[in-house]
Amino acid sequence: MKNFKLILILMFMSTSLFVRGHAKSDIEVISVSMYEVLVSPDKFHGKNIEITGVYKFDLDLATLYPSKEYFIEDVFESSLSIHLPVWITSENLEGLTELDGEYVRVTGEFDAKNRGYGGFNKGQIFNVKQIIRHSK
Repeated sequence: MKNFKLILILMFMSTSLFVRGHAKSDIEVISVSMYEVLVSPDKFHGKNIEITGVYKFDLDLATLYPSKEYFIEDVFESSLSIHLPVWITSENLEGLTELDGEYVRVTGEFDAKNRGYGGFNKGQIFNVKQIIRHSK
């Protein structure tokens, strides 16, 4: 009888963990190449994406470029605007400014219709979940 109770408890715990694990994955995040998004922005409109590029922070504007060359030349037409999240604090902001010119991985929702400040970008990443340094 003790073994039966133990088995029931283990089954319940396994089911509970399984359900909790799947609840987190309700939002699908697509890992995508920067070039794919630049070529076909409408294909990713409204989707949660994870994307890598060179980060630029200038005058409260955050931009993501596909390479160091595009970053140096400041080619807006081949970039994505990043709408900085509301969870940014002065400490976070300082950390983000230190990422200027570095490769970063950004996770958030993509909007192909919002072309960023001045309308030059290929779209905007908003509802940003993370911006982290990425080793290329």
